Amino acid sequence: MQWQILHVATDSFSAYKLAAPLASYLNAHGFQSTIVCSPDAPGSSFIYRMERQGLKVLPVEMMPPLNAVADGQAFLRLRRIMQTEKTDLVHTYCSKAGFLGRLAARSLSLPAVHTVQNFSFMNEVGSKRESYLWLERLAGLMTQRLFFLAESEHNLSQKYEIGTPYQRVLVGLGIPLDQFQPSRVTIAKVAEVRQHYGIPEDKAVIGTVAPLVKQKRLGLLLEAVGLLRARFERVHLLVVGGGPLKEELVGRAKELGLEEGVTFTDSVTQQEDLPALYALMTAFCLMAERESGGMAYAEASAMGKPVVATDIAPVNQIVLQNQTGLLVPATDSAETVAANLEKLLLDKQLRIELGTNGLKHIQANYNNLNRFPRIRDEYIELLHSK
Repeated sequence: MQWQILHVATDSFSAYKLAAPLASYLNAHGFQSTIVCSPDAPGSSFIYRMERQGLKVLPVEMMPPLNAVADGQAFLRLRRIMQTEKTDLVHTYCSKAGFLGRLAARSLSLPAVHTVQNFSFMNEVGSKRESYLWLERLAGLMTQRLFFLAESEHNLSQKYEIGTPYQRVLVGLGIPLDQFQPSRVTIAKVAEVRQHYGIPEDKAVIGTVAPLVKQKRLGLLLEAVGLLRARFERVHLLVVGGGPLKEELVGRAKELGLEEGVTFTDSVTQQEDLPALYALMTAFCLMAERESGGMAYAEASAMGKPVVATDIAPVNQIVLQNQTGLLVPATDSAETVAANLEKLLLDKQLRIELGTNGLKHIQANYNNLNRFPRIRDEYIELLHSK
């Protein structure tokens, strides 16, 4: 018997990053997977990439904000897909798809599991925070397993009474190491990406990969690079990612005199793949005030890049102080961040040492293939108990 698994993610990027690697693994181990996500944003090609990997992808619009009519239509569409695909188990990702997918599964008496990347209520205040927390608790009642990428989110679920101890499973973070390998990115590809974004060859590149949202504190990184540029003109900042704060951050870069010293890529497309962008970087830096997974730090280290990051969980488990990178207290200033970046720029041997150690650390502890069997076994237990 080949069990049918339906993976439901809010957006195509999350589906590509979170659901697709697991779906490919499952398809090779006795399951049949279908992925449901919102259509690609303009200029993106994540659905195409998943289909090229041999995965079946069905588009259903589920992007924020909340909309009673549109969300009701998405719920009905998900329900029909579950029936048509003869789904045995539903696996959801992201907040909105997580709620709609589990609600549809519950209406059909199907077992559902959910991967917790982050809790959206943590980014809200007041009545909106309380409403989102209530929805998370309600969704927990419709879930047989909650899979956590990081212990910090696992602890939050306990604190806010989302799910039960039996439901909570800490599977840990993993990345597809077959994609993130320095040896797979050619010098010619790096040169192509550098030319595409107009970054001069003589520039050292400080890079970051993140959605442009408040909790990533990208304004702090801009200020740090502004200070660094006052001492090192040959420094360029590469910001990979799109989001609601782009206009504000572009304006801040101009205020700091960084018009020609920073590049915003928006979302990564088919032409500019992520491993090549990491390979272009001299060092990776992300000073987030809160992280629920930390995938970008792991990807950067897997590409052999030294990392400067905030000393918070789970980041300080992915990035080891003075071994794979340099950690900065969350309360510190742009001057401290700039000083740590300067330390890396001035010491090539240190960059090599931290990058090499980081690659080994990620290969040993953050391989997707080491955690997927645990998820598969949880599936099997649930399916046999139906």
